Amino acid sequence: MDNSLEARSPPSPPAQLDDEAPQPLPSLPNEILQRIIQFALPRLSFKTFRERYSVLLTLCRVNKLWEALAQKELWRHVGLDGGDQAQQISRHLLKTGERGQAVRSLRIMFDTGSQVTTSSLRELVWRCSKLQALQFISTLYASTQVDISQLAVDTPDIQDLALEYCSIILASPSGAISLHHVRRLYLSSLHRPNSSVGALLLALEAPSLDTLFILDMESSPDSKDLENAVCKFAPRLRTFGLTLTDGMTLTASTWSSFTIRKSLTSTHEEGLADLSKHLPTALDQLRTLR
Repeated sequence: MDNSLEARSPPSPPAQLDDEAPQPLPSLPNEILQRIIQFALPRLSFKTFRERYSVLLTLCRVNKLWEALAQKELWRHVGLDGGDQAQQISRHLLKTGERGQAVRSLRIMFDTGSQVTTSSLRELVWRCSKLQALQFISTLYASTQVDISQLAVDTPDIQDLALEYCSIILASPSGAISLHHVRRLYLSSLHRPNSSVGALLLALEAPSLDTLFILDMESSPDSKDLENAVCKFAPRLRTFGLTLTDGMTLTASTWSSFTIRKSLTSTHEEGLADLSKHLPTALDQLRTLR
């Protein structure tokens, strides 16, 4: 039987393929991609450092552009396990000097007793010409020694300094320690057998300091030195944290010397209801440690 419909219908033309491959979508600006990478990272701390490192290594596998941007973040905040790694990183920066300028913070964990201010560490800090934050922590209680006077010389432009579970030593106990650019100072679980934390703070020259934390001291600081040290910095502190040893309190006159403080961290034993009577300014933030 004759199929009239097929006879009248013209044959379909062969499918035409585009001569050019489809154009890829334009990439986002590098600045936006960098911000996306930064938002994908956990908040920076010793506890999250390994997680942060793992996320950045994963992002390095996306493509060459993401690898370059993730590498910037890897070098922005460097974590080290002891002085040996400091020496290795220092040698690497010697070959690629531009990466040393990218380092903004160093976090160094010591798992054996040692003195922090070794020549290799001083060289590393010197190569990180734009270093802003430095943190030392020891996994052995009060085993790592920090020569705070030498550290002040080696890091003249540092803005954030954190010392945890360290033993503080001074080349000259009566000499001043100049940390002119330090804005935030964290002292936690320190042990200094020849002097109190208060005496250490009294020796500091830190005109830019606006954040001070004194937490979990191993040995009870001398009450008078601590009072004098707190009063010394109080008028310009916006953030203050203090964990007092058993049976020790600050006087009402010391608390009233804080004139611009906006944030306070203290222990729950401090009696915050009574403490609030002596604060001359209202607080934006109040934290209690238990």
